[in-house]
Amino acid sequence: MIEKETKEQKTGDVEEVRSFLCGYRMCADMLRLRRYERRRGGYDEEFACADILAGNEAYWRARMSEVSALIGGMRNGREKLILYYHYIRGESIEHAADLLGISRRTGYRVHQRALLQISFLYAHWRKRSVLAFCPDARIDGEDVGRLRHSPHAGEEQEKGVEG
Repeated sequence: MIEKETKEQKTGDVEEVRSFLCGYRMCADMLRLRRYERRRGGYDEEFACADILAGNEAYWRARMSEVSALIGGMRNGREKLILYYHYIRGESIEHAADLLGISRRTGYRVHQRALLQISFLYAHWRKRSVLAFCPDARIDGEDVGRLRHSPHAGEEQEKGVEG
C-alpha cells in the first residue's frame, strides 16, 4: 500500500515538473507572439490578442530563466542534454536522442529518468523559493520554515561541533 502511494506521488511530482518545464516553450511562444503583434502594428478589432497577451513580459522571461536554471543545475550528462534539447530548444525526444547518438527508445528512457531526477531538484528549489517569500511556510503539510527559523537551530549545530 505504501509502495503504491509513493509511486503515485512520484508520478504526480514528475507530471508537475513536466508542466513546469513545458512553461518555457509557452513563455517563448507568448514573447514571439508579442513581438509579432508589435511588428504588425497593433491588434485587430475582430481578433483582439490583447486579452491573450495581457501577461507580463518580465514574468515570462523570469519563468524561462527559472526553467533554464533548473535544467542547468543538473549534473552534466545525457539526462541534462535531453531535457535541454526537448524543453528549451523545442526538439522532439526522437531528434534529441538522434543528436545524442542514442536510439529513440533509449531517448525516452533517459527522458523519464531525467524527469525523475529533476523532480527532486524542483521540489528542493520550490521549498527554497517559498521560504524566500514566506519564512513560516508549509508545503504539503510540512513546516518547511521550522528548521531554518528555529531559535535552537544554532545551538544544536554548536553542540554537534563541540561534541
